[in-house]
Amino acid sequence: MFSKPMLEKRMQRAIAALNEFDVDVWVMLGRETHFTAEPALLYLLPAAVLPLCALVITKKGESVCLVGALDAEEVETYGAVNEVISYRVDFEAQLVDILKRFMPAHKIALDYSEVDPSADGLSYTQYKRLIRSFDAVGFKGEFLSACNIMKRVRAQKSPEEVAGIERTVLAAMKIYDSSRDFIRSGLSGADIQRYFQSKVRELDADYSWPKLGNPFVSIGARSSYLCKRPPAELFAQAGDLINVDFGLRIDGFGSDNQRSFYVLGPGETSAPDEVQKAFEAVQAAIRAAVAASAPGVYTTVPRDKANEVFAKAGYPNVGGLGHEMGTFAHEGGMRCGSDYPIVELDCHLETGMTFTMEPAILTSHGRLCQEEDVVITESGCRYLSIPQKEVWLVK
Repeated sequence: MFSKPMLEKRMQRAIAALNEFDVDVWVMLGRETHFTAEPALLYLLPAAVLPLCALVITKKGESVCLVGALDAEEVETYGAVNEVISYRVDFEAQLVDILKRFMPAHKIALDYSEVDPSADGLSYTQYKRLIRSFDAVGFKGEFLSACNIMKRVRAQKSPEEVAGIERTVLAAMKIYDSSRDFIRSGLSGADIQRYFQSKVRELDADYSWPKLGNPFVSIGARSSYLCKRPPAELFAQAGDLINVDFGLRIDGFGSDNQRSFYVLGPGETSAPDEVQKAFEAVQAAIRAAVAASAPGVYTTVPRDKANEVFAKAGYPNVGGLGHEMGTFAHEGGMRCGSDYPIVELDCHLETGMTFTMEPAILTSHGRLCQEEDVVITESGCRYLSIPQKEVWLVK
């Protein structure tokens, strides 16, 4: 799923972040990660380990993985860790021996976070195990959340990672284009979902969020907008806006986009003024947000620029403009535009971060939303998706 050079770059970003924040050691623990996922391991050591596993990284550049004998060969194959130690018994005793190497230490990063799920993989059981181990080595320093370190590992994506995301996004664009000949009056949301899922099967691809609600389809003003599953009992009819929220996943990289269709009625050749005005406002809001996004910009600035457009057009403010995406549609981390309380997480944009931008407006014809994927570049922000230029008209 991820190449050795890609994992090595992530490891380098982890070490650079440890030095940036003057943290001596970062410790991650996981077990049976096929259902008790440790997100940090997913990004740095994407093996589906069974017995207990520890990954220890230091600001001096050392990295050690203590892993069960059953998983050692796979971990070694990834090649991003300096040292792989295989064990069969006494995991905790061997973990203590490893930690002794890096003492004395003053700051230890652990994977807990109130605001970033990607840095919150440490279970209470494993926390207690770590406390016992640190007590055994005489650690008297400070524990802190790894969220800002994980931000650099996960969000400061390399050009190779951005290219992987962009390939997936462009594949999703082709599926959207093909759907314009399929979507029509009389189809249910479930019909439309089945069409998109047939295209995923043709690509032998996966979904960037669970298949049950992917894509989510809202139909007219009669449909829920809660993005769980498309309505099987509601059928598109003249005057409806159809909104399709679709996320593809190829080779470990995800997409997340929304497109809006309008069902023409008898004699209509274009969408009503209400729909067209909303579409133009959404387009202008996204353009304003993209223009305002650049490294060092605080996350609320693009949202505020989008809201200036909405306010001028007479629409309510956007609460949250978008979210981080990449490996999955929702990747934890910071949102693009939300000002919910974040104390511990640095919420400035950084080069390589990938986001959605998805302002929406509720009209009397249904929900209109355009969701684009973007990447923060060294000089600003660019689209990964191909922006929708007009409301797509269907009959």
